[in-house]
Amino acid sequence: MITFLGNNSWGPWAVQRAKAHLLEPKENMKCDVRHSIVAKCAEFVNNFTNPNASRAMRNISHNNNWKESGAELVKVTDRILSTLGEIWSNPAF
Repeated sequence: MITFLGNNSWGPWAVQRAKAHLLEPKENMKCDVRHSIVAKCAEFVNNFTNPNASRAMRNISHNNNWKESGAELVKVTDRILSTLGEIWSNPAF
């Protein structure tokens, strides 16, 4: 049972109602992925595994070796994490 302002009389229905009310802004911030984006992703996956795909598409595979040096990978990682930090520090979130 949740105690709210010294009141122990909250039933499970009130807790569920409060939870739904608190989660409402999160639900309102969701956006649906456009069908065109989903279709483009599906097309990429289908073409990537298709043996008749263009030569350029077939060459987009990983050989388990890093193209970049370790120092360059650290720089890229730092930029990615810095960007995420700026986004997560935004008061809107």
